[in-house]
Amino acid sequence: MNKSLTADMSSKESEFKAEIERMFREIELEHSKMQKDQEEIDLLKAETRAILANIESSLNHVAANR
Repeated sequence: MNKSLTADMSSKESEFKAEIERMFREIELEHSKMQKDQEEIDLLKAETRAILANIESSLNHVAANR
């Protein structure tokens, strides 16, 4: 191979590696966002369950006092 072709292939390889690394960083960022979203979802689920339990308790109390 001549030097020009080898240099061009090396340049392309470097570009591909840089793009793959960028994609991995993007995936890691999106994964972090998903984890944060899941934590918020879990918190909201727990809050919702507590609210529903409170409502159920109130309804049972009202029904018992009729």
